[in-house]
Amino acid sequence: MSETNAIRATSVPELLALIPGLLGFQPQESLVCVLVCGGRVAVTARAGLPEAMLPGGLKTILDRLWGRFPDALGCFIVYRRSGVEANTLLRSCAQLRGTAFAFGCHVAGEVWTTPEGRSGIVPEPPPAAAIAGHVGSRDELAARLEPDPPLAGRDALLDEQTAVLERLPPAARQARLEAILGLPTPTRGEHILAGLLVQEAAARGAAVTALTRRNAEAMADFWIAAARKLPGRLRPQALGLAALASWACGDGALQAVCLERARLDLGLSDEAFTAACLRRDEAVPALLRVNCLLNLQVVPPTAWDAVRAELLADEAAA
Repeated sequence: MSETNAIRATSVPELLALIPGLLGFQPQESLVCVLVCGGRVAVTARAGLPEAMLPGGLKTILDRLWGRFPDALGCFIVYRRSGVEANTLLRSCAQLRGTAFAFGCHVAGEVWTTPEGRSGIVPEPPPAAAIAGHVGSRDELAARLEPDPPLAGRDALLDEQTAVLERLPPAARQARLEAILGLPTPTRGEHILAGLLVQEAAARGAAVTALTRRNAEAMADFWIAAARKLPGRLRPQALGLAALASWACGDGALQAVCLERARLDLGLSDEAFTAACLRRDEAVPALLRVNCLLNLQVVPPTAWDAVRAELLADEAAA
């Protein structure tokens, strides 16, 4: 989910050209909902078609969005090769939203069509549309989170940094993380040490405190780099911080792939992960639960200060 306060589109082609930049990647097999308030794009949300086509799935998705933006008009775009299934889904959107349904269309490759028979070519995204800083496929975005390739001495470096952590007095660990986060170019070992430190609640609190909307993009890069250097069992905390930073800077696409990677590391299905987050199951780290709930409740990045206070309280109670 991505939110913006300064984007306008006056036609179907203009809106379609903006979507890759609004999401951060080129959607495929997706339902994209663009909510418009006062003539401006307020939020852009994407759901996979399997989720939208589940019994009750579409209603759940739309209720979340309109619960946050009750006065919005909705533009619905289905990205799918099959026009029959796309039009069925668009009709369901119209039935569920009634007068809030502005228009719907189906995109197959480079061609868009509406249920009424209008059609055209999807234009190339203009440079100004690269709001999230990345326009490519979701797979390309997910590749940023692939573990670093095995390097000579990697296990030894992990052992070395584990020994460094063990030598650090508990009272000094938070300050050590703060020092690493302040470095302009952390080393591989420092990324690993940071990832080890945030396995503890006090250091996670320091990481959350250090995150601001101004430095969120850099923090997302840092925690992704740390996660890529860690074994799977240690990655979820760093990925939770990367997801949170991605959300704070408005990059909902990167947040989504961070959560997906963490979910896979935890060995949970998408349904089990969401259910665990909703019931605040401690098997899912608090950082990941908060990210999941931010998306379910369609919370905008402008609410970061309130979110941070709640997350710090959760970490303090851990």
